[in-house]
Amino acid sequence: MGLKRCCKDTPAKTARMGPTTTLSAAQAIAAVPANGTSAQAAKVHRVAKQFEAMFMTEMLHQSHGKSRATGVFRAGEGETAMQPFMDQALGDAMASRGGTGLAQSIEQVLGRQMAARSGK
Repeated sequence: MGLKRCCKDTPAKTARMGPTTTLSAAQAIAAVPANGTSAQAAKVHRVAKQFEAMFMTEMLHQSHGKSRATGVFRAGEGETAMQPFMDQALGDAMASRGGTGLAQSIEQVLGRQMAARSGK
């Protein structure tokens, strides 16, 4: 089972984002050089996609809540243990297929901030 890439220029090992690999907007801006290269745009795109995937994963995780089901309809131990992995897979899949548009908004904001930073 291979890892899917979120964009052509992204190595497969960094295309997926786990719950512990998050960046703040300030860290993302600081990590990108202010010289306007295509590598810079690819890095911003990757970070925005990763943030959207993490956001979608958290939304899915929070939507489950505590189940009140009993008997045969209750969640088993396997389902309870594997649910976070399913949430992450679904969050990654939603973000890679366009998601909510959050990644595009993040790219626009970071792009404007980097342009302002490089113009100084």
